[in-house]
Amino acid sequence: MSSPHPNLLPGGEKEERWRPVRTSGLPGETAALLKTKSVYDQPDDSDGVRVLVTRYWPRGVKKEKAAYWLKDLGPTPALIKDWKAGKISWGDFKERYEAEWREGDKDRLLEELEGIVKKAGKNNVTLLCTCREEAECHRGILREKLTGC
Repeated sequence: MSSPHPNLLPGGEKEERWRPVRTSGLPGETAALLKTKSVYDQPDDSDGVRVLVTRYWPRGVKKEKAAYWLKDLGPTPALIKDWKAGKISWGDFKERYEAEWREGDKDRLLEELEGIVKKAGKNNVTLLCTCREEAECHRGILREKLTGC
């Protein structure tokens, strides 16, 4: 039985959103699991290194909730505004976010994020954002860029 909510399993349990990240060229060698979650979700030991990837620091969230803050990996304020106002579809959001990658310095920031993953070693890395659901959040796009799927 499937849940009507994309991130909830039947019975209301949250589905873990993670993918293995290969940090070397050796086939099958993975150092960490790359997870995503809302910064408002309760931290747990399986989060490992927590990386906030939002443009603005979220209200009411203490600085110790994230080990790193890569704010420029978040969408631009104009893109956030259009998305939250309902002016663009999720497909349009993804296209514009991808365009921001081509026009900006996000590749350097992605390399910085890859460095954090490598430094984490066998520890998990969790990408955090204020969005409650990954299905329509840029952190899912970032995870795809890091994992290649």
